[in-house]
Amino acid sequence: MVVESKTSSTWLQIKQAHDYVEEHHASSRLVVAPEFTEDNLMAARSYGDVRLLTTNGLVKLLKLKEEGKPTTDALVKILVPIESVKLDYFIDITYTIAKPEKPVEKEKSHRHMRRSNNLCYSSIKT
Repeated sequence: MVVESKTSSTWLQIKQAHDYVEEHHASSRLVVAPEFTEDNLMAARSYGDVRLLTTNGLVKLLKLKEEGKPTTDALVKILVPIESVKLDYFIDITYTIAKPEKPVEKEKSHRHMRRSNNLCYSSIKT
């Protein structure tokens, strides 16, 4: 994977990014920039090996990684282009990021349960 960082997408040529991937036998090219034009997005759709990521998106992804949410394998799956009609791939990534952590219970505690909108809330009092 080739990663390219841009301070602006104004002069970004998606075809050039695609040609570089083919020329260097890379799996894909990830272009990171503050924002992308509609022309950039339309051009990237034409090439399955070019992905666009805003700097804000990258920051969010890094925050999730710092929290230990997605594994490195999941991050690679997010960033490396795939062509698939099977959605399980995306569901697995979403589940890995969103699955709740197991609560830690304290010994000798009194648990008070409250139900609201079909959700169960608990508080631990010691």
